[in-house]
Amino acid sequence: LLSQVRYPHEFAAAGRRAMARGVALCVGTVALLAVPLLGGLWYAGALGAAGVLMAAAHAVLAGAYFTGFLQAGQGRYVALCLALVAAAGLHIAGGAAVGSGGDPLLDTGLFLGSAVLLQVLCAVLLARATARVWGFR
Repeated sequence: LLSQVRYPHEFAAAGRRAMARGVALCVGTVALLAVPLLGGLWYAGALGAAGVLMAAAHAVLAGAYFTGFLQAGQGRYVALCLALVAAAGLHIAGGAAVGSGGDPLLDTGLFLGSAVLLQVLCAVLLARATARVWGFR
């Protein structure tokens, strides 16, 4: 990418597009792989709302893993750890606030929310780092 662009803003824009494509590929692949599994559960009469939420959370989490690995590859461990703490904190605090009491639907909803937060935080932090071209030389 560095050899294909002339200006830093071109690199940042192209890097963000590449990151978005990678996230979409990770999320899409896991979601597509979940479809036959969810179909089998539905056919067996064992699919509930919590199962659908869990599959969605894992698809979102695949994109978060992708951006997390990119951050780790750049040595951005502090930002990655802070994002992980924030996402785990949301799950724990949310469960404590509403008193999930073992409700699978509520717990998987919190898991989905924390996975989305982790994905957003990792993407934002990585997009900001992508704007600094000198870190990629």
